[in-house]
Amino acid sequence: MFRKVYDNHFNVVFNARKNQVTEYFENSSGSLLDPKVDGQALNSINNTAGYSTGNSFIKEDAFELLANYTNKFNDNWSVNATGGLALRKNLSKGWNLNTVDGLAVPELYAITNSASPVGYTNNRTESEVRSVFGRADVGWKNMLFLEGNLRNDWFSTLRPEDNAILYKSIGGSFVFSDLLKNSLSWLSYGKIRASWGEVPSSLGPYDINYAYSVSSNQWNGNILMNTPDRRVDSTIRGATNDLFEIGTELRFFKSRVSLDFTWYSGTRIDEPYSLNLPSTSGFSTVLINVGKVVSKGIEFIINGKVIQGKDFGWSSTINFGYNYLNEVVEIIKSDTTIKRILLPVPTGAGAFNGANSVNSSGYAASFVGERWGQLVGNSILRENGAPVINPASGLFERDPNPTHFGSVLPDFTGGFLNQFTYKNLILNINIDFQKGGKFFSLSDFWGTFSGLTERTAELNDKGVPVRDPVAEGGGVHVVGVDKNDLRTTVDMYVPAQDYYHQFRNSFISEASIYDLTYVKMREVSLGYRLPVQKWKMSKYVQSATFSILARNPWLIYAENRDFDPSEISNTYGEDGQLPGTRSIGFNLRIGF
Repeated sequence: MFRKVYDNHFNVVFNARKNQVTEYFENSSGSLLDPKVDGQALNSINNTAGYSTGNSFIKEDAFELLANYTNKFNDNWSVNATGGLALRKNLSKGWNLNTVDGLAVPELYAITNSASPVGYTNNRTESEVRSVFGRADVGWKNMLFLEGNLRNDWFSTLRPEDNAILYKSIGGSFVFSDLLKNSLSWLSYGKIRASWGEVPSSLGPYDINYAYSVSSNQWNGNILMNTPDRRVDSTIRGATNDLFEIGTELRFFKSRVSLDFTWYSGTRIDEPYSLNLPSTSGFSTVLINVGKVVSKGIEFIINGKVIQGKDFGWSSTINFGYNYLNEVVEIIKSDTTIKRILLPVPTGAGAFNGANSVNSSGYAASFVGERWGQLVGNSILRENGAPVINPASGLFERDPNPTHFGSVLPDFTGGFLNQFTYKNLILNINIDFQKGGKFFSLSDFWGTFSGLTERTAELNDKGVPVRDPVAEGGGVHVVGVDKNDLRTTVDMYVPAQDYYHQFRNSFISEASIYDLTYVKMREVSLGYRLPVQKWKMSKYVQSATFSILARNPWLIYAENRDFDPSEISNTYGEDGQLPGTRSIGFNLRIGF
C-alpha cells in the first residue's frame, strides 16, 4: 500500500493485493469390491481400483487507486468523499490425470499403471473487471446523514459492445436520540435509516462463447472435439438486482439493551440463466436473461446484558429473519407460456433431478406465482384422503399429477447466543434454528429400498417384525381403497420388501421428503483468561485466552434425525452426502 497525504483534508492511496492458492492432490481407491481373475470381473459391481493426481492454481490480483477528501464546516457540516479506479484479474488453471479401467498391477498406484490409456483434463480460465467509482456522505450536526455511491464495472466476461454495468445506491439516517436526551432518559441511542441499492450480476468466463473442447481420445488417429450443448442468446447481458431497506437502531438503559430492526424489499430481474430446451432443438439449454423474483422480509437483532455483576456476567443475543414473500413474478417477459424454470443440479445428482417426474423421482423448480424453489415429485394417489391401492399386490398407485411438496426456503431462521462470565472463566453457547422448508433425501430413498433404514425393520401393529413372512404375522399393514372402483376398502398386509421397493420402482418420492425445521446447538466453548499481568508478561502480551470448544455437539430437534437439516449439501436436498460431524478442539487467542 502507498499513501500520499497532501493536507489534513486530501490524500491519495494505492493498494495492491494478491491472493494465490496452489493445490496438489492424489486420490486412490482399492479393488476389494471388484475382484478379477485373468482381468475378468467376478461380479457386476464394476467398481475398479484407480489412481488420480492433479494440480490446481488460483490467483487474484487486485489494484486500487483512491482519492479521499474529508472536511468539516462551521462545526455543523461534515463531508467525506472517495473516488477511484480499480482493476481485478482472475486466473484459474489446472490439470488432472487418472487411470482408466482399473490398475494393470494390483495395488500399484501410479498413472503409468493404468489398465487402459490414461484419462486427462486440462483447464484454464481468465477474467478481468475494470472499475471506476465514487462515494460521498454528508452529515449535519452528527444527527442527519446522507450517503451515495456510483460505480461502473466493465466485465471481460460480457460482450465487448455491451460489457458495462452501472449500479448505484443511496441512503440516509437520522439520529433522533440527540433531540430526546432530556425527555427520555432511558433511551441511550436511537436512529432510523433507509437505503436503496443495486448489485450487479455478470457471467462466468467464456459463457458468451460457443466453446468447443478437444477430447483426450482419438478416432483412428483423428482428434475429436466436443460440440457445445448450450446455446447462447444473442441478447445476453449482465443484470442488476435492487434492494430497499428501512430500519432502526435503538439502545436502552445505558445501552444494556439494544434492538436493530430491518424491513427489506428486493427484486431480482433478468438474471443470466441456463434454461432447458427440447432435445429436438439440438441443444439441451439456452443461456438467457430470465426471471423476476420479488422478496420481502424482516430481520432483527436483540442484545441484552442480563446480569452485570462484579464477578458474574450474562449477555444474550437473539437474531431472527422472516422472509414472508419470495414470489416468482415472471420467467421470460416476452414468452408468458413459460411457467417454470428448473433449478440447477450438480452433475451426477441422484434420483431427484429430472424435469419429467414420471421418469424420475422429481425435480426442483420455480413456478410463476409461487414461492421460489418448489420441490416437485411423485406422490401416492389418494381418494378423499385414502390411498389408492392395487388389491392384487397391496401396493400404492402413483398420482399422475406431480405434487408440489413446498419450497426449499425456510419460513424463518434465527439464533440464540449466550455468554456467561465468572471471574476469568468464559462460557459461550450458540444455538440456531429455522422453521419450514422442504428437502429430498437420496440416502433415505435408496436406504429404504435397500432395507438399511430403521423403519424397514420395525414391528407391525401385531407386534411382529415387518420382515417376517405375511403368513407368520409379518408384513406392512396397508389400508386404502381399491383402484378399480375407488370405493371398496382394501385392508391387507404386504411383504416388507415389496412394500419398501415400490417407492423406488414407481419413482414415488413422497416418503423421502422431509422438513427443514431444526433446533441445533451449533457451538459451545469454555475459555479461561490467562493472568498475563500476574505472570509479569504484560510488557509483551496484553491478553491471552485459552478455550476448549465443541462444534455441532447436539442436534436438539429435527423431523428426521438421520440427517442434519442445517448441513444439506444441495438446494433441493442431499445426494448421499456424508453424515454431519462433531468436533472438539482448542483455541489460544493472544493480544499484543
